[in-house]
Amino acid sequence: MLVQRIKMVWFVSLLVTTACQQSTPYHEDENTSLESVGGDPEIVPIPLPGPVPGPAPAPGPAPAPLPQATLTAVKDLFTGKCASCHSVPNLGNINYITDALQLVAKGKAIPGSPATSPVYVRTSSGSMPPGAPLDAASVKLISDWILAGAPDFNAPAVPAPGPAPAPAPVPVPVPIPPGGVGVEAAAFQVLLVSCNGCHNAQVNAGGFGFVLDAARMRTAGLTVAGSSVTSKLYQQVAADLMPLGGNLDPASKLAISQWIDAGAKDFGPVIPPPPLKNIITLDSINLIFNNLRNINALIRPNFRYLILTHIYRSDLQPQQKALFTLAPAKALNSIHWRTRLVAPVFVDSDKTVLRIDLRNYDITPAEWDAVVQNYPYRSNLERSVRFAEIQTALGTTTP
Repeated sequence: MLVQRIKMVWFVSLLVTTACQQSTPYHEDENTSLESVGGDPEIVPIPLPGPVPGPAPAPGPAPAPLPQATLTAVKDLFTGKCASCHSVPNLGNINYITDALQLVAKGKAIPGSPATSPVYVRTSSGSMPPGAPLDAASVKLISDWILAGAPDFNAPAVPAPGPAPAPAPVPVPVPIPPGGVGVEAAAFQVLLVSCNGCHNAQVNAGGFGFVLDAARMRTAGLTVAGSSVTSKLYQQVAADLMPLGGNLDPASKLAISQWIDAGAKDFGPVIPPPPLKNIITLDSINLIFNNLRNINALIRPNFRYLILTHIYRSDLQPQQKALFTLAPAKALNSIHWRTRLVAPVFVDSDKTVLRIDLRNYDITPAEWDAVVQNYPYRSNLERSVRFAEIQTALGTTTP
């Protein structure tokens, strides 16, 4: 009887010990952050007896693109609830909480899998934001965004496939009458399309910002009424010195020549181009200056900026513009030997200015400056006081 009682006590104690070991609660280190976790723990499934699984089901349809309103709501959620710590303060080495591309690139959002995405795991468990967990609707919004592929918050809507466009007809050259409104209108269109992008009042390349003002060009000696061969404007285009990077075709050169030979008269009632959105080089410099104010002065020399205003102001489709904005990231990541890709950060919502942290690509400031020191496309705005302050802050003449 005593032996049986000892066996029973031993058996009960074994059960209690095993149960306690299995029910020990997990205490998360209060200093743990999304960045310090270093990836999700591997979950090893315990095999259970059961029927032999059949063939894997066929993959379902791809998730439908989220409307822009939903993408904006996700970004606003991260901005309002998370950016106060995970932006400029850079807590946990996460300062990109409102940048969907970086959240995906750095493994914080796994497209199609909320359960393995740290940004969802932490918010759905209530551990983030600290002391103010998200409500169920906000958590579901994050889940829906990840299930849809964690797209960029400013991703353009994907158009439905349609029939292939018909080939454009080949234009037939129309002879330009020597004189009259026809010549003026034809020359205006050539100058508007091929020259005004640099020689307008905003950019003012080379101090010449009035290419659409016939009277000022005559006064400045750029055109000589009645003599195209002695007009500097025509000499530049005839010798293919202008426009930079793209010579005029013979018909366009002829249009300018005939307009000057007919007197280089003021342009007639031609419909002016639509006004450009007020994002110009000066605004870009101000964006860079304001962004630098939020960066510690000791590490500022590690940053450089790339202006993509010409892409924003172009007539490209949104999908084409998105490809151009991804090109710098691909070029920079092709330089270093690291295993992880790091995308540059846009400092504005219109995606016109990229901030490049040279440390992410194993490039020293001196190496960067050696590459760009002969950059030919300088703007007159680079001689402004604000630009000089940027040069001083970054310790370079080519920021």
